[in-house]
Amino acid sequence: LDRSSYRLGEPFRLIYGATAAGYVQIFLQQPNGSAEVLLSQAIEAEHIYQAAGKAVEPLGTQALLISYSRQPPSATDLTPRGLALDTPLPANTALFPFVIVE
Repeated sequence: LDRSSYRLGEPFRLIYGATAAGYVQIFLQQPNGSAEVLLSQAIEAEHIYQAAGKAVEPLGTQALLISYSRQPPSATDLTPRGLALDTPLPANTALFPFVIVE
């Protein structure tokens, strides 16, 4: 993300990549703690990827959780269950908080 605050409906763009081939998972953590998978894909080394979207409700502080691994993710790696993540974040996970306002 290019900034830490977005107005409702504003477009955003994710830019990501890695120096080695592997797998990226991007999760969105909602203000209430629930999470959803936004993206899960294999990536090539030294390649830049982009994903675009727009800021939508709920308003408040949200966070992108981004995980990279050289191995394919298992079914239990950072998988949201119920209303919240119940597994600890692996060491190779980055957290990017941002706020959506009216």
